[in-house]
Amino acid sequence: MIDSTDAGQGTDTFKAALAEQARHLRRLKVERGNPSLRRIALRAARISSGTELPIATQSTAFAGTRFVSVDKIILLVRTLMSWDADGEEISAPARTDPVLDEWRNRWRATAELRPGRRNGAAPAPAPREGDPTLAGEVLAGPTAAGVPRQGGPPPRPGSSLAVRALLHAARAGALALPPLRTGVVFSVAFSPDGSLLATATFHPSGSTVRLWDPVTRTLVRGSVTDHKAAGFSVAFSPDGSLLASTDFEGMVRLWDPVTCTPVGDPLTGHTDFVRGLAFSLDGSLLASGDSDGMVRLWDPVTRTPVGDPFAGFDGMANSLAFSPDGSLLAIAGADDDMRLWDPVTRTPVGDPLTGHVGEVVAAFSHDGSLLATAGADGMVRLWDPVSRTLVGEPFTGHDGEVVAVAFSPDGSLLATAGAEDGTVRLWDPVSRTPVGEPLATRHNAAVTVSFSPDGSLLAAASFEKRIFESEDNPEIDKDAIEDLGVVQLWVVPGDTP
Repeated sequence: MIDSTDAGQGTDTFKAALAEQARHLRRLKVERGNPSLRRIALRAARISSGTELPIATQSTAFAGTRFVSVDKIILLVRTLMSWDADGEEISAPARTDPVLDEWRNRWRATAELRPGRRNGAAPAPAPREGDPTLAGEVLAGPTAAGVPRQGGPPPRPGSSLAVRALLHAARAGALALPPLRTGVVFSVAFSPDGSLLATATFHPSGSTVRLWDPVTRTLVRGSVTDHKAAGFSVAFSPDGSLLASTDFEGMVRLWDPVTCTPVGDPLTGHTDFVRGLAFSLDGSLLASGDSDGMVRLWDPVTRTPVGDPFAGFDGMANSLAFSPDGSLLAIAGADDDMRLWDPVTRTPVGDPLTGHVGEVVAAFSHDGSLLATAGADGMVRLWDPVSRTLVGEPFTGHDGEVVAVAFSPDGSLLATAGAEDGTVRLWDPVSRTPVGEPLATRHNAAVTVSFSPDGSLLAAASFEKRIFESEDNPEIDKDAIEDLGVVQLWVVPGDTP
C-alpha cells in the first residue's frame, strides 16, 4: 500500500524535475535568440522533414506543467540549437549527436520520478523516440481519472480506458460538454485561474452578470448585478481581483468576484452603450469603447480616468484589445477597418488596417506576434502588429458575419464565432487551415468565444436571432427566454495521446 504522504512527496519531486527541465529549456531558448513559438514550430517542421512540434507542446515543455515525450523534447532542443546566439539559422545537430545526451539523461531522470509506480518496483524502460504511445504529452498527475482503483495501485497517468478514449476523441476534434442554461448571453470571460466563467446575460425583466463553475457547469454565486439595461461585456482583471462589466446605459462597473459586491461607484462618462472592454495585461489600465466611437482609459484601482477620451472611430468602438506588452491598443469598429493606438499618448500608430467590410473585431495572440481580425464579410485575417502587414491569405469558411475571435493561451489555435451560420470554428494560425469540423451551436447566432486560461476548454454563447428582430415579437414567451440562449463548452483538441 502506498502511503499518501509518500505519494504526495513523489508527486512534488516529479513536478520539481519537470520545472528544472523547463528551466533549462527556457535558458536554451534565450541563448539562441529567444525565437517565438510560431517560429520554432515552422523551423522544427523544416529540420525534421515535416514532423510537427505544436505550439501547445512547446508551451507545456517551457512551462513544465506536463510530461512531454522524449522525441518532442529532443526535437525542441535540436530546433533551438539550429539558431546561434544572434538568432541566425545554423545547422541543427543530428539526432545521434552527443550534445543531446544530457537532454536525454535529464528526460530519463524525470521519467523515473513519475507518480503511479509501486514502491520498490523497477522503473519502466525509457520509451524510444518515435514510440507511438508517447507521441504527445501525458497528464502529470497521481492518476489520470483522479480516483485510485480499489484493490490495487492507481493506474499510470493516461492508462484508464475511459480517459484514453476521451483524450483520443478530444484530439480528433473538440469534445462537447453539456451546455449551461444561461439565457441570452452577449459576452463570456474566464477568470485568470479558470475557476469562474462570467456571463453577461440579457433578460427583458432585468439583465445580469453571472458567475459559473466551468467544471460542474453550475451557477456558483448567483447574479453579480442587475443592470438596468442589458449587461453587454465582461472582463476579469489579470489578477482576478476585479470583474468589469458594461451596459447599454453607458456605465462601466467594477465588481469583487468573491463577494459579488460593487467596487466603488460606476465609471461614468460614456454617452451611449458600451461594448468594447479590455484590461491591459499588467492590470494598470482598463479600456472601454462606446457606440459613438469614444474610447476611455481608466485606472481600475483608483477608478479614475487616465487622460482625455479619444475618438477611436466615427462609428462604434465595439472591440478593444491590448497587446501583451501594453504598447498597443487595437480598436475595431463598424467602419470597415481596425486601428492601432498608443495608449500612453492616445495617438494612432500607423494607418488603419483595411480590407474588411462592416463591423470588425480583433484579438492579439498571447505572445503579441499576431493580431487577428474578422468582420461582417466573413473573412478572418492575421496581421503582424509591428509592421502592420497581412500574414498570409484570409481564412474563409464562415457563412456570413464573424463577430468574435480569440487565440488560445499558447497561440496554437484561433477560435471564431459566426453570427449568421451559428458555428464556431477552430483554425491553426501557423498553417491558416481549419482544425476539425465546425462546432455547431444550439442556436442560429454564435456571438462570443473565450478559451480557458489553460487552453483546455472553449466557451461560446449562442442565441436565437429572432429575439431581436422585433421589439415586440409575439412568438417569444418572455418567461421562457432563458431557453433561447445557451453557453456551450468544448474540450479543446490537442496532441495529448
